Amino acid sequence: MKKAKRIVILGAGFGGLVSAILLAKKNHELEIVLIDKNSEHLYTPWLYDVATSFLVKPKNKEIALLKKVSAVSIKELIKMHGFKNLRFRQAEIQGVDVKTKHVLLKSGMTLAYDFLVVALGAKTTYYGIPGMEKFALPMKTLEDGMQVQERIGELVKEVIAGESGVKNIVIVGAGPTGTETAAELVNFFQASNRNGVKISEKIRVSLVDSAPRVLNFLDPYISQVATNRLKKLGVDLRTETAILKVQDKTVFTTNEEIPYDVLIWAGGIVPSEISKSIKLKKDNKGRIISRQTTQAEGADDVFVIGDCAGFYPAGNVQALPQTGWAAVDAGKVAVQNILSLTKGGELISYFPPRKHPVAVTVGGQFGVGSASHFKFSGYFAFVLRRLIDLRYFLTIMPALQAIKFWSKGTRTLMKND
Repeated sequence: MKKAKRIVILGAGFGGLVSAILLAKKNHELEIVLIDKNSEHLYTPWLYDVATSFLVKPKNKEIALLKKVSAVSIKELIKMHGFKNLRFRQAEIQGVDVKTKHVLLKSGMTLAYDFLVVALGAKTTYYGIPGMEKFALPMKTLEDGMQVQERIGELVKEVIAGESGVKNIVIVGAGPTGTETAAELVNFFQASNRNGVKISEKIRVSLVDSAPRVLNFLDPYISQVATNRLKKLGVDLRTETAILKVQDKTVFTTNEEIPYDVLIWAGGIVPSEISKSIKLKKDNKGRIISRQTTQAEGADDVFVIGDCAGFYPAGNVQALPQTGWAAVDAGKVAVQNILSLTKGGELISYFPPRKHPVAVTVGGQFGVGSASHFKFSGYFAFVLRRLIDLRYFLTIMPALQAIKFWSKGTRTLMKND
């Protein structure tokens, strides 16, 4: 009997999970092994809601629910589909030998592969800013979100208890996570004012970034609408502000010193140490260089997607932005090419779409976003954001389960709005 081809996928983030599911669907004769150190797949666009989950009550019950709707068990996902050819192994990866085609786990176990998909994502980087890693709370994992929630919850309790002086929350990084977190916090504080507790007069929220504008990756018009909304809510915006160092309770910039009681880092990312250790060609940021077919340079049996990939679209000197949808799209191309290689077919190239629908919430049920050449703001953009969420869940779950998961999560998250 002919031995089944084994595809090993490293990382169960956006790209890795979608690749595993599509391979299992399209070829039942393949043996697919998905490896990740976490047992759950976190939907990171909802992470800011986890960080602000002290907004809903009863506290303990709702926090547990928010955690449940923000992450889904990978084993449960596989059960939903009824896959027999897809196995999930929760394990830490020690390294990869591309010459012998083996993956080494920290347990000492090795796994041989016929094809490898590297989708290891990235880790938080603090760009060498002295003191930032020591004093700031990151926003990358579910545990990070819960830690931020706990610390801000303590700050709110101090204010309600009548502690004197103004408390300061400083968020560094005006991308989607930083912007959404800042807006959601201030929006809640203002709502609390209407409920008789004047929290917004006692807590200042500052959003700091070295870029010239918030949501700098989006269209300037959308960025300006978001800026106006943040200012209207009362967020203290400090763009074009480079941070020199951080000490306990103080952020030092090129222009001033900013006091803080809670410091949140929503800044950049770099490839994980494991992906950097794989002996494949890297770009100047340590990402594994991906060919147009999503194959790694110099290794036809290795595909690389997502944040750990340096994918340069044909004719471009800049790599594709590191987004969830870019990882999903690249994963689909990798799947098609792996299937082609198992059958002796032709390979296809990845041509990134010019524009994916994108939307960011900016406090309550107000958002900014775009789809194709159209730009939106207000409630419609908020709805667009929720529909983008649904679109992703429909990619990783059977339709009925996806709609149920999305509906439950959306209802829970809207309690914050």
